[in-house]
Amino acid sequence: MFPVFLLLLLFSALLREYNQNGVDIVCRDENGNAVDWYYLYKLPKDYSKYESENGKSNGLRYLYISSATASLGWKLSERTIDDATSFPGRTLSNLLNNPDIVFIAYNDEPPQSPVDFENGHTKGVIGADSKSGIWLIHSVPKYPDISAYNYPQTGAHYGQSFLCLSFNASQIDLVGKQQIFNEPNIYHSQIPDGLREAFPNLVKAVNQEWQKEAPYWNYETLETRGRVKFASFAKGRKFRKELYEDWVAPTLGAGLLVESWRHGPGVLPSNCTRKQHVSNVEWIEHSTLSINFPSTRDHSKWCVAENIKDTWICVGDINRAEHQLLRGGGTVCQLNNKMSTAYRNLVSEIEPCPIPVK
Repeated sequence: MFPVFLLLLLFSALLREYNQNGVDIVCRDENGNAVDWYYLYKLPKDYSKYESENGKSNGLRYLYISSATASLGWKLSERTIDDATSFPGRTLSNLLNNPDIVFIAYNDEPPQSPVDFENGHTKGVIGADSKSGIWLIHSVPKYPDISAYNYPQTGAHYGQSFLCLSFNASQIDLVGKQQIFNEPNIYHSQIPDGLREAFPNLVKAVNQEWQKEAPYWNYETLETRGRVKFASFAKGRKFRKELYEDWVAPTLGAGLLVESWRHGPGVLPSNCTRKQHVSNVEWIEHSTLSINFPSTRDHSKWCVAENIKDTWICVGDINRAEHQLLRGGGTVCQLNNKMSTAYRNLVSEIEPCPIPVK
Protein backbone atom coordinates (compact mmCIF):
# COMPACT_ATOMS: atom_id res chain seq x y z
CA MET A 1 0.00 0.00 0.00
CA PHE A 2 2.83 2.35 0.88
CA PRO A 3 4.57 2.03 -2.54
CA VAL A 4 1.24 2.76 -4.27
CA PHE A 5 0.90 5.92 -2.18
CA LEU A 6 4.41 6.98 -3.23
CA LEU A 7 3.56 6.34 -6.87
CA LEU A 8 0.48 8.53 -6.56
CA LEU A 9 2.55 11.33 -5.05
CA LEU A 10 5.10 11.00 -7.85
CA PHE A 11 2.37 11.06 -10.49
CA SER A 12 0.84 14.18 -8.92
CA ALA A 13 4.22 15.92 -8.88
CA LEU A 14 4.87 15.00 -12.52
CA LEU A 15 1.42 16.26 -13.52
CA ARG A 16 2.04 19.54 -11.71
CA GLU A 17 5.43 19.90 -13.40
CA TYR A 18 3.83 19.15 -16.77
CA ASN A 19 1.26 21.88 -16.27
CA GLN A 20 3.90 24.35 -15.13
CA ASN A 21 5.74 23.77 -18.40
CA GLY A 22 2.73 25.36 -20.09
CA VAL A 23 2.58 22.95 -23.04
CA ASP A 24 -0.96 21.75 -22.43
CA ILE A 25 -3.08 24.88 -22.06
CA VAL A 26 -3.64 25.64 -25.75
CA CYS A 27 -6.41 25.48 -28.32
CA ARG A 28 -6.47 22.02 -29.89
CA ASP A 29 -7.79 20.52 -33.10
CA GLU A 30 -9.62 17.22 -33.50
CA ASN A 31 -6.38 15.24 -33.43
CA GLY A 32 -5.21 16.92 -30.25
CA ASN A 33 -2.65 19.07 -32.05
CA ALA A 34 -1.98 22.55 -30.71
CA VAL A 35 -3.27 25.38 -32.91
CA ASP A 36 -2.80 29.11 -32.49
CA TRP A 37 -6.48 29.86 -33.08
CA TYR A 38 -9.64 28.42 -34.54
CA TYR A 39 -13.08 29.58 -35.63
CA LEU A 40 -15.99 27.18 -35.36
CA TYR A 41 -19.56 27.54 -36.62
CA LYS A 42 -21.98 25.08 -35.02
CA LEU A 43 -24.76 24.65 -37.57
CA PRO A 44 -28.44 24.74 -36.63
CA LYS A 45 -30.62 21.68 -36.77
CA ASP A 46 -31.93 21.04 -40.30
CA TYR A 47 -29.41 23.46 -41.81
CA SER A 48 -29.67 21.54 -45.08
CA LYS A 49 -32.54 19.75 -46.81
CA TYR A 50 -30.09 17.19 -48.22
CA GLU A 51 -28.52 16.49 -44.82
CA SER A 52 -31.95 16.29 -43.16
CA GLU A 53 -33.06 13.65 -45.64
CA ASN A 54 -29.93 11.65 -44.83
CA GLY A 55 -30.38 11.95 -41.07
CA LYS A 56 -27.20 13.98 -40.54
CA SER A 57 -28.68 17.38 -39.71
CA ASN A 58 -29.04 16.82 -35.96
CA GLY A 59 -27.92 20.23 -34.71
CA LEU A 60 -24.49 18.94 -33.67
CA ARG A 61 -22.47 19.38 -36.85
CA TYR A 62 -20.00 22.21 -37.31
CA LEU A 63 -17.76 24.04 -39.73
CA TYR A 64 -14.24 24.97 -38.74
CA ILE A 65 -11.13 26.84 -39.83
CA SER A 66 -7.94 26.83 -37.76
CA SER A 67 -4.60 28.58 -38.02
CA ALA A 68 -3.31 25.36 -39.60
CA THR A 69 -6.07 25.12 -42.23
CA ALA A 70 -6.86 28.76 -43.05
CA SER A 71 -5.93 28.40 -46.73
CA LEU A 72 -8.50 25.60 -47.17
CA GLY A 73 -11.58 27.58 -46.15
CA TRP A 74 -14.53 26.13 -44.28
CA LYS A 75 -14.52 22.40 -43.67
CA LEU A 76 -17.56 20.46 -42.47
CA SER A 77 -16.32 18.23 -39.67
CA GLU A 78 -17.16 14.54 -39.62
CA ARG A 79 -17.31 14.81 -35.83
CA THR A 80 -20.06 16.37 -33.78
CA ILE A 81 -19.83 19.17 -31.25
CA ASP A 82 -20.75 16.86 -28.35
CA ASP A 83 -17.76 14.60 -29.08
CA ALA A 84 -14.81 14.86 -26.69
CA THR A 85 -12.57 14.71 -29.79
CA SER A 86 -14.17 17.79 -31.37
CA PHE A 87 -12.21 21.05 -31.42
CA PRO A 88 -13.76 22.39 -28.18
CA GLY A 89 -13.84 18.89 -26.69
CA ARG A 90 -10.09 18.48 -27.12
CA THR A 91 -9.47 22.03 -25.91
CA LEU A 92 -11.61 21.88 -22.78
CA SER A 93 -11.00 18.29 -21.70
CA ASN A 94 -7.47 19.19 -20.64
CA LEU A 95 -8.83 21.85 -18.27
CA LEU A 96 -11.37 19.69 -16.48
CA ASN A 97 -10.61 18.24 -13.05
CA ASN A 98 -7.14 19.77 -12.92
CA PRO A 99 -6.61 21.72 -9.66
CA ASP A 100 -3.21 23.12 -10.66
CA ILE A 101 -4.37 25.49 -13.40
CA VAL A 102 -6.53 28.58 -13.82
CA PHE A 103 -9.99 27.56 -15.01
CA ILE A 104 -12.75 30.15 -15.29
CA ALA A 105 -16.10 29.56 -16.98
CA TYR A 106 -18.71 32.27 -17.43
CA ASN A 107 -22.14 32.32 -19.04
CA ASP A 108 -25.22 34.52 -18.64
CA GLU A 109 -27.20 31.26 -18.88
CA PRO A 110 -25.01 28.82 -16.93
CA PRO A 111 -25.52 25.06 -16.65
CA GLN A 112 -28.10 24.08 -14.04
CA SER A 113 -28.71 27.69 -12.94
CA PRO A 114 -31.21 30.46 -13.76
CA VAL A 115 -30.54 32.99 -16.49
CA ASP A 116 -28.59 36.04 -15.29
CA PHE A 117 -30.19 39.20 -16.70
CA GLU A 118 -27.96 41.65 -14.80
CA ASN A 119 -24.33 40.82 -15.53
CA GLY A 120 -22.67 40.69 -18.93
CA HIS A 121 -24.35 39.02 -21.89
CA THR A 122 -21.17 37.05 -22.45
CA LYS A 123 -20.04 33.43 -22.57
CA GLY A 124 -16.60 31.87 -22.49
CA VAL A 125 -13.80 29.94 -20.84
CA ILE A 126 -10.35 31.08 -19.70
CA GLY A 127 -7.68 28.52 -18.86
CA ALA A 128 -4.03 29.10 -17.98
CA ASP A 129 -0.93 27.97 -16.17
CA SER A 130 2.29 29.89 -15.52
CA LYS A 131 3.40 29.74 -19.16
CA SER A 132 0.36 29.71 -21.45
CA GLY A 133 -3.40 29.85 -21.67
CA ILE A 134 -6.54 29.99 -23.79
CA TRP A 135 -9.57 32.17 -24.24
CA LEU A 136 -12.57 30.36 -25.73
CA ILE A 137 -15.36 32.75 -26.72
CA HIS A 138 -18.69 31.14 -27.58
CA SER A 139 -22.44 31.77 -27.75
CA VAL A 140 -23.86 28.54 -26.27
CA PRO A 141 -26.21 28.74 -23.26
CA LYS A 142 -25.66 26.20 -20.47
CA TYR A 143 -22.15 25.36 -21.69
CA PRO A 144 -19.70 24.01 -20.78
CA ASP A 145 -20.32 21.58 -17.95
CA ILE A 146 -17.21 21.61 -15.76
CA SER A 147 -17.40 17.98 -14.60
CA ALA A 148 -16.90 16.30 -17.98
CA TYR A 149 -17.05 17.41 -21.59
CA ASN A 150 -20.50 17.31 -23.16
CA TYR A 151 -22.84 19.56 -25.12
CA PRO A 152 -26.32 20.62 -23.95
CA GLN A 153 -29.33 19.45 -25.94
CA THR A 154 -30.68 22.99 -25.68
CA GLY A 155 -27.75 24.16 -27.81
CA ALA A 156 -28.59 21.94 -30.77
CA HIS A 157 -31.50 23.79 -32.39
CA TYR A 158 -29.80 27.08 -33.26
CA GLY A 159 -26.47 27.95 -34.84
CA GLN A 160 -23.63 28.92 -32.46
CA SER A 161 -20.24 30.62 -32.78
CA PHE A 162 -16.83 29.81 -31.27
CA LEU A 163 -13.42 31.48 -31.31
CA CYS A 164 -10.44 29.97 -29.48
CA LEU A 165 -7.15 31.83 -28.97
CA SER A 166 -3.87 30.43 -27.60
CA PHE A 167 -1.78 32.87 -25.55
CA ASN A 168 1.39 33.12 -23.57
CA ALA A 169 0.60 33.69 -19.90
CA SER A 170 1.47 37.40 -20.09
CA GLN A 171 -1.55 37.99 -22.34
CA ILE A 172 -4.01 36.12 -20.14
CA ASP A 173 -4.21 38.91 -17.58
CA LEU A 174 -5.15 41.31 -20.39
CA VAL A 175 -8.02 38.92 -21.07
CA GLY A 176 -8.78 39.24 -17.37
CA LYS A 177 -8.75 43.03 -17.68
CA GLN A 178 -11.40 42.81 -20.39
CA GLN A 179 -13.60 40.78 -18.06
CA ILE A 180 -13.57 43.65 -15.55
CA PHE A 181 -15.36 45.67 -18.24
CA ASN A 182 -17.52 42.83 -19.62
CA GLU A 183 -18.92 41.96 -16.16
CA PRO A 184 -19.42 38.22 -16.86
CA ASN A 185 -21.53 35.86 -14.80
CA ILE A 186 -18.75 33.53 -13.60
CA TYR A 187 -20.20 30.18 -12.56
CA HIS A 188 -16.90 28.37 -12.02
CA SER A 189 -13.62 29.90 -10.88
CA GLN A 190 -10.36 28.25 -9.98
CA ILE A 191 -7.15 30.23 -9.52
CA PRO A 192 -4.46 28.34 -7.56
CA ASP A 193 -2.68 30.36 -4.88
CA GLY A 194 0.59 30.09 -6.78
CA LEU A 195 -0.93 31.82 -9.83
CA ARG A 196 -2.98 34.58 -8.21
CA GLU A 197 -0.11 37.08 -8.28
CA ALA A 198 0.42 36.46 -12.01
CA PHE A 199 -3.22 37.18 -12.88
CA PRO A 200 -4.47 40.06 -10.67
CA ASN A 201 -7.13 41.13 -13.18
CA LEU A 202 -8.57 37.64 -13.30
CA VAL A 203 -8.75 37.69 -9.50
CA LYS A 204 -10.62 41.02 -9.68
CA ALA A 205 -13.04 39.60 -12.23
CA VAL A 206 -13.73 36.55 -10.09
CA ASN A 207 -14.40 38.89 -7.16
CA GLN A 208 -16.73 41.00 -9.34
CA GLU A 209 -14.60 44.10 -8.98
CA TRP A 210 -16.05 45.72 -12.08
CA GLN A 211 -15.03 49.03 -13.65
CA LYS A 212 -16.66 51.62 -11.38
CA GLU A 213 -15.83 54.87 -13.16
CA ALA A 214 -15.66 56.13 -16.73
CA PRO A 215 -14.61 55.01 -19.22
CA TYR A 216 -16.83 51.94 -19.06
CA TRP A 217 -15.30 50.39 -22.15
CA ASN A 218 -11.83 49.20 -23.07
CA TYR A 219 -9.93 48.26 -26.22
CA GLU A 220 -6.93 45.95 -26.02
CA THR A 221 -4.64 44.46 -28.64
CA LEU A 222 -4.01 40.81 -27.79
CA GLU A 223 -1.20 38.76 -29.32
CA THR A 224 -1.40 34.99 -29.63
CA ARG A 225 1.47 32.57 -29.10
CA GLY A 226 1.95 32.67 -32.87
CA ARG A 227 2.23 36.49 -32.71
CA VAL A 228 -1.10 37.08 -34.43
CA LYS A 229 -2.83 40.24 -33.25
CA PHE A 230 -6.50 40.38 -32.25
CA ALA A 231 -8.48 43.49 -31.30
CA SER A 232 -10.61 43.04 -28.18
CA PHE A 233 -13.58 45.34 -27.50
CA ALA A 234 -15.10 45.12 -24.00
CA LYS A 235 -17.97 47.21 -22.63
CA GLY A 236 -19.85 47.38 -19.36
CA ARG A 237 -23.53 48.02 -18.73
CA LYS A 238 -22.87 51.76 -18.29
CA PHE A 239 -21.50 52.10 -21.84
CA ARG A 240 -25.12 52.39 -23.01
CA LYS A 241 -24.35 52.51 -26.71
CA GLU A 242 -24.71 50.02 -29.55
CA LEU A 243 -21.54 47.93 -29.74
CA TYR A 244 -21.26 47.64 -33.50
CA GLU A 245 -22.46 50.94 -34.95
CA ASP A 246 -21.26 53.20 -32.12
CA TRP A 247 -17.86 51.63 -31.45
CA VAL A 248 -16.61 48.67 -33.49
CA ALA A 249 -17.42 49.96 -36.99
CA PRO A 250 -15.97 53.48 -36.51
CA THR A 251 -12.91 52.12 -34.68
CA LEU A 252 -12.16 49.60 -37.42
CA GLY A 253 -13.12 52.11 -40.12
CA ALA A 254 -15.26 49.49 -41.82
CA GLY A 255 -18.92 48.89 -42.53
CA LEU A 256 -20.11 45.65 -40.93
CA LEU A 257 -22.42 42.76 -41.72
CA VAL A 258 -23.64 41.50 -38.34
CA GLU A 259 -25.04 38.06 -37.56
CA SER A 260 -26.76 37.98 -34.16
CA TRP A 261 -29.95 36.85 -32.39
CA ARG A 262 -32.99 38.14 -34.27
CA HIS A 263 -35.71 37.13 -31.81
CA GLY A 264 -37.34 39.02 -28.96
CA PRO A 265 -38.24 42.69 -28.47
CA GLY A 266 -36.13 45.64 -29.51
CA VAL A 267 -34.19 44.07 -32.39
CA LEU A 268 -32.32 46.91 -34.09
CA PRO A 269 -32.67 47.43 -37.85
CA SER A 270 -29.80 47.84 -40.28
CA ASN A 271 -28.33 51.35 -40.05
CA CYS A 272 -27.04 53.26 -43.07
CA THR A 273 -27.07 56.71 -41.45
CA ARG A 274 -23.43 56.53 -40.29
CA LYS A 275 -20.24 56.73 -42.34
CA GLN A 276 -19.76 53.02 -41.70
CA HIS A 277 -22.98 51.15 -42.41
CA VAL A 278 -24.02 48.31 -40.10
CA SER A 279 -26.33 45.76 -41.70
CA ASN A 280 -28.07 42.72 -40.25
CA VAL A 281 -27.44 39.40 -41.95
CA GLU A 282 -30.67 37.62 -42.92
CA TRP A 283 -29.58 34.42 -44.64
CA ILE A 284 -26.57 32.08 -44.45
CA GLU A 285 -25.60 29.88 -47.39
CA HIS A 286 -22.72 27.68 -48.56
CA SER A 287 -23.75 25.91 -51.75
CA THR A 288 -20.76 23.54 -51.90
CA LEU A 289 -21.49 22.23 -48.40
CA SER A 290 -25.30 22.29 -48.90
CA ILE A 291 -25.77 24.83 -46.10
CA ASN A 292 -28.78 27.11 -46.22
CA PHE A 293 -30.61 28.67 -43.27
CA PRO A 294 -32.11 32.00 -42.13
CA SER A 295 -30.63 34.12 -39.36
CA THR A 296 -33.73 33.45 -37.27
CA ARG A 297 -32.28 29.98 -36.70
CA ASP A 298 -28.91 31.29 -35.58
CA HIS A 299 -27.73 32.24 -32.08
CA SER A 300 -24.21 33.18 -33.26
CA LYS A 301 -22.67 36.59 -32.62
CA TRP A 302 -20.20 37.54 -35.34
CA CYS A 303 -19.62 40.30 -37.84
CA VAL A 304 -17.51 40.74 -40.94
CA ALA A 305 -16.37 43.79 -42.86
CA GLU A 306 -18.84 44.63 -45.62
CA ASN A 307 -16.22 45.69 -48.16
CA ILE A 308 -13.78 43.07 -49.48
CA LYS A 309 -10.99 45.66 -49.11
CA ASP A 310 -11.56 45.61 -45.35
CA THR A 311 -10.56 42.24 -43.95
CA TRP A 312 -11.94 42.34 -40.40
CA ILE A 313 -13.76 39.40 -38.85
CA CYS A 314 -15.11 39.52 -35.27
CA VAL A 315 -16.68 36.94 -32.94
CA GLY A 316 -18.18 37.90 -29.61
CA ASP A 317 -21.09 38.25 -27.22
CA ILE A 318 -23.56 40.98 -28.09
CA ASN A 319 -26.76 40.99 -30.16
CA ARG A 320 -28.07 44.00 -32.03
CA ALA A 321 -31.01 44.73 -29.72
CA GLU A 322 -32.00 47.68 -27.53
CA HIS A 323 -31.71 45.81 -24.23
CA GLN A 324 -28.14 44.81 -25.10
CA LEU A 325 -27.12 48.45 -24.70
CA LEU A 326 -27.51 47.87 -20.96
CA ARG A 327 -25.47 44.66 -20.80
CA GLY A 328 -21.75 44.05 -20.61
CA GLY A 329 -20.03 42.13 -23.39
CA GLY A 330 -17.86 42.64 -26.40
CA THR A 331 -16.25 41.14 -29.46
CA VAL A 332 -12.78 40.07 -30.62
CA CYS A 333 -11.61 40.93 -34.13
CA GLN A 334 -8.87 39.77 -36.47
CA LEU A 335 -7.53 41.43 -39.60
CA ASN A 336 -7.37 38.35 -41.84
CA ASN A 337 -8.24 38.23 -45.53
CA LYS A 338 -8.88 34.47 -45.66
CA MET A 339 -11.11 34.47 -42.58
CA SER A 340 -13.08 37.57 -43.53
CA THR A 341 -13.61 36.14 -47.02
CA ALA A 342 -14.78 32.83 -45.55
CA TYR A 343 -17.38 34.54 -43.36
CA ARG A 344 -18.42 37.12 -45.95
CA ASN A 345 -19.04 34.35 -48.49
CA LEU A 346 -21.54 32.78 -46.08
CA VAL A 347 -23.75 35.87 -46.24
CA SER A 348 -26.50 35.30 -48.80
CA GLU A 349 -28.92 38.10 -47.86
CA ILE A 350 -28.84 41.20 -45.67
CA GLU A 351 -31.64 43.33 -44.26
CA PRO A 352 -32.03 46.56 -46.28
CA CYS A 353 -31.74 49.79 -44.34
CA PRO A 354 -35.05 51.52 -43.57
CA ILE A 355 -36.11 54.19 -46.05
CA PRO A 356 -35.59 57.60 -44.38
CA VAL A 357 -38.78 59.50 -43.58
CA LYS A 358 -38.83 62.85 -45.41
